[in-house]
Amino acid sequence: KSFKNKTIKDIGTLTAETELGFQFGKIKPSSDSNKKVIVQLKMEYKKTDGSKWLYVETRPKEQTTDRSKCESKIDASVLGLVAMQRACEKGAEGEYLEGRKLLFGVGELIKRGGQENKEEWANYVREIEGIDRELREAGKGRGGKEEEDRAAKVWVKGKNGNRVNLLSGE
Repeated sequence: KSFKNKTIKDIGTLTAETELGFQFGKIKPSSDSNKKVIVQLKMEYKKTDGSKWLYVETRPKEQTTDRSKCESKIDASVLGLVAMQRACEKGAEGEYLEGRKLLFGVGELIKRGGQENKEEWANYVREIEGIDRELREAGKGRGGKEEEDRAAKVWVKGKNGNRVNLLSGE
């Protein structure tokens, strides 16, 4: 469910190996350049023993319109993983071209991130190769069982993605 200022999403069963990424939309920048945006993550979950837990994290984030300042702070592995997962979701929804656009757009963003992201960019390009191939081939399909199978394959690739594959050796 989405509301004006929050989203509620049932994620299902998670394990210690599960990695989640969240994408935030843009807001109209404030005229006050020192204004901060408050970002809050609230997770309600059950442990295997049935006990219910609540985790809340709140962080103020500085607003900026300075592209280089934003790009210098990206974590290429997190950004890459979220992009791969989102592109696979697009593929599973039949939006193959949108998934490919997302993959390549994020690739350009990681590449612009500077010298320290060079290895992560190469890892990202290697990791998206299979996803992109599946999205491209699915986009050529004419529907039916074969296209459904391909969409499922793309979704599984993204769901099983891991940020570790995107990290540099440093």
